[in-house]
Amino acid sequence: MAKVTPPLHTIKAMSPGQYTEIGVLEKLAMELPDTFELFHSVDWSQARPAGDGHGEIDIIVLNQSGDLALLEVKAGSLKFLDQGMFKDYGGNQRNVGKQVQWQFQGIQQRLRAAGLGVRLMHFLVLPDATVSSEAGTIGFPRERLLDSTDCQALGGVILSRLGSGQPNAVRERVHAFLINRLRCKVEVTTLAGNLQSWTRFLSEGLTLWVPRIQAPSHIVRIQGTAGSGKTQLALGLLQQAVVHGKRAAYVCFNRPLADHMRDIAPARCEVLTFHQLSWQHSSEHRSTSSTEDRRSEVSAADLQRAIDQYRDHMESATADLDLLIVDELQDFTEDWLQILVRRVRALESPENSGTQGQGPEGLYLLDDPDQCLYLDRAELDISDAVVVTCRDNHRSPRRLVDVINHLQLVQPPITARSPQEGELPEFRAWKFDSPDAMNTRTADAIQSCLDKGFSINQIAVLTWRGLERSQLLKSDQLGKWKVTRFTGQYDQHQRPIYTEGDLRLETLRRFKGQSAPAIVLTEIDEETWTDLHRRMLFVGMTRATLHLEIVLSDRVEKLLMHQALQV
Repeated sequence: MAKVTPPLHTIKAMSPGQYTEIGVLEKLAMELPDTFELFHSVDWSQARPAGDGHGEIDIIVLNQSGDLALLEVKAGSLKFLDQGMFKDYGGNQRNVGKQVQWQFQGIQQRLRAAGLGVRLMHFLVLPDATVSSEAGTIGFPRERLLDSTDCQALGGVILSRLGSGQPNAVRERVHAFLINRLRCKVEVTTLAGNLQSWTRFLSEGLTLWVPRIQAPSHIVRIQGTAGSGKTQLALGLLQQAVVHGKRAAYVCFNRPLADHMRDIAPARCEVLTFHQLSWQHSSEHRSTSSTEDRRSEVSAADLQRAIDQYRDHMESATADLDLLIVDELQDFTEDWLQILVRRVRALESPENSGTQGQGPEGLYLLDDPDQCLYLDRAELDISDAVVVTCRDNHRSPRRLVDVINHLQLVQPPITARSPQEGELPEFRAWKFDSPDAMNTRTADAIQSCLDKGFSINQIAVLTWRGLERSQLLKSDQLGKWKVTRFTGQYDQHQRPIYTEGDLRLETLRRFKGQSAPAIVLTEIDEETWTDLHRRMLFVGMTRATLHLEIVLSDRVEKLLMHQALQV
């Protein structure tokens, strides 16, 4: 079965014509092998003398070689006249042949501009019509018309015309190009229910505007609040770099975020945490066996030696990256950043950097000081960076953002931009010296999420405590549910190993940079309320895309009530 982008379950028909279109998409997905990928509703644009043209191509088929077949699906019948092919839309005749020619030329123009000289085919699919052998026009011949007879084995027809192709490096560049042309961009966090996993590109969003910034220093710093689209921006930059044949890397602090990004970023991009990068250049790494190398715990002294060795290596190394994205900058030290910038060609040799229009390059720094959870980190001063600030949260429900602002978890307040109003978070308190009550309240919170219609795999339970201090993480069972939690070990491919279970249980710090439809934030107990705790609560609350349950001790509840009353 061919892969479909976006996934079929996220595509909703809004008209009879779209039902036909989705039916064709489903049939192709079933009939084509998994070496093919289908793209639905791809944006095209073309500069024409009478004005720019814009529109969408219904379906694009991509084979192993990067060759493409463009499919325009039309429900109902067409009229074949001397002037061309026409379809009736509410009494108005539209020249379909001219429309599909514009589409073909628009995509062709964009591919050439990106330096992608792949084979391009174009078909008009008519599932409801029978077309005679003499039909067609000079501009659109019969062999490119696929009628109801052809649609009976449409996958076979496309396979015979386009071919499977041979795997090559061009395909990945074409894939990245198509992802970039999609009007709907992949949302790198999981959404559910009535908040789909695809979100419309905002005309003034980070992903659209930041790549257009020309920074004389080749350094752009994006200070964006949680849910502002920083991770989407990083993904978009990496995809653009691949399209233009540039070498790119993404470096962050948090290991689970790096694992997540590695799953969705282009395969040609380097995706690591800073400590993974340092460890690769350490003598300890080179001398350990494969079994020892899979340990999760490395001593602080070993890590510092690895960082020192990486610094020594980079002092004499040649810059090797066109684009470097440093995410979670708030968790980095100045020393770490100075090591990394030596890898960026535009910073080490500005005269050898590329020119505008050849894809992103330089250093992009993504951070949010409100999400810094380490007391020994100071905000870095990067005086020559172009700074973009965004206080818009597109992820969290609006009522949840209202609570965040009311508790003054961040200053200045953030702006709610989610289409979901949502509901107020549910607070469940337990007596601080009664751990059994905490377990009961947590189980109640999970059951509440299930009662609201969330499935068990749409719920993430986040513990305020770390791996060693958490009571919940010591067991494979939480209430009546078997949990899946990180064992602290990695497999031979450096993927984290989890216990078998249905309910995800994580620490708050490990889940930073990710989200889930329903979040249960639990084991919150502190004697006093500090600036660090404020940031931790902000991080935890902004992980929820639809619903949030907070399980806290009665003394923390009083501290928060006092905070709210002060406001």
